[in-house]
Amino acid sequence: MNGLARARHKQTHRRYGGIASPARWTSPQARPRIGRPIGDYPVTLFLSVIAVAIVAGYAFGGRLRRFEEYRPRWWALAPIGLALQFVPVHTTAEGGSPLGDALLIGSYVLLLAFAVRNLRTMGFPLILAGLALNLAVIAPNGGMPVTREAVIGSGQANLMRDLREGHLAKHHLESSQDVLRPLDDRFVLGPPIRQVASVGDALIYAGLVLLVVAVMRGRTPEARPSPSDPRRSPATEPPPGSPPDQTGSSA
Repeated sequence: MNGLARARHKQTHRRYGGIASPARWTSPQARPRIGRPIGDYPVTLFLSVIAVAIVAGYAFGGRLRRFEEYRPRWWALAPIGLALQFVPVHTTAEGGSPLGDALLIGSYVLLLAFAVRNLRTMGFPLILAGLALNLAVIAPNGGMPVTREAVIGSGQANLMRDLREGHLAKHHLESSQDVLRPLDDRFVLGPPIRQVASVGDALIYAGLVLLVVAVMRGRTPEARPSPSDPRRSPATEPPPGSPPDQTGSSA
């Protein structure tokens, strides 16, 4: 390597935080995970919670077909709010701009509004509480802090460099400058889930389980009893052998 090439290599090395240049990123493990959430298997945790909820719903006599009858209020806020969390813009704590903070906080505002609008449905009070706790720690810290012990304990030590160098858009390694640290990502879910979670996450997932069970059992404000539903009032049909109704007949 001649002197000019060596100088360019050093410049590129410094530019990318002391890690390999883009041309050398030949594997997913070597690439900075810019814009991705913490954890290699976030979908695994969500699907596991949903699977547990469905099993519980059947155990309590529920049926999946009742989801056809469920119409949550202001439902469009949920996908929009979730989509905002995956916009690859870094928050200020990760070396980004205030736009990243605004997008992340805005996503929680939409999700909170959705939860408030559906507060009468079982599960949503817990979801609302979990979202509020997560927002309480994210807003003042410019993102979600995560403890070093939780990252290593969950089998994600490969993310430590990304966290230290700000390559994750919404998470950063916890420091003494962060506030409300007991609410940050510090609970470990080991293999095969390999995730970290916060108190707010635990409440949200518990609320999802209750919500799925409630919908499967038809215990929502939007549910309409079917003709075969035993919860219908017995007064809707006269008992067998009863005399015909004489209401309105002339004396």
